[in-house]
Amino acid sequence: MKKKITQTLLPIIIILFIMMQFACSDDNKSGRNYDGPLKLTTFYPDSGYLSSKIIIEGENLGTDASQLSVYFNKKKGYISQAAGNILDDFGDTLNCLKNVAGSLSLCENQRLRALGYHRINFLRHRYFMLYRIEENTVFIDDIFHELQDYENKMK
Repeated sequence: MKKKITQTLLPIIIILFIMMQFACSDDNKSGRNYDGPLKLTTFYPDSGYLSSKIIIEGENLGTDASQLSVYFNKKKGYISQAAGNILDDFGDTLNCLKNVAGSLSLCENQRLRALGYHRINFLRHRYFMLYRIEENTVFIDDIFHELQDYENKMK
């Protein structure tokens, strides 16, 4: 039987701040980009079951997943991929968008359709971009994970 685990923002932030205190070093052998301290920007979903997948996004997380640790209620979580893989996928999807931007249909959501938004899914991850075309210029207005409530966030 799956045990319900409810994560709250406060314990995760406290754990990440503690991790940030010990994560710095003077060399760059760890696969991190040293443009500043680790920063948690968002995570979702905020609750789930044991072994549920959680997406954590942030800044300066680096590209080597073996150098990262995440804990939930004092239990170490498994990290399956690093941000670098998603950035590579973003670049590949962006190159694809250059060739197909005008041929993709408008969003199915009526409000987003009225605003002229198109959607392109990342090639290898569960992310997508919402973009619009004005004259001959493509504007990528936001990137979302498929679990996010993007329709209500786009104004």
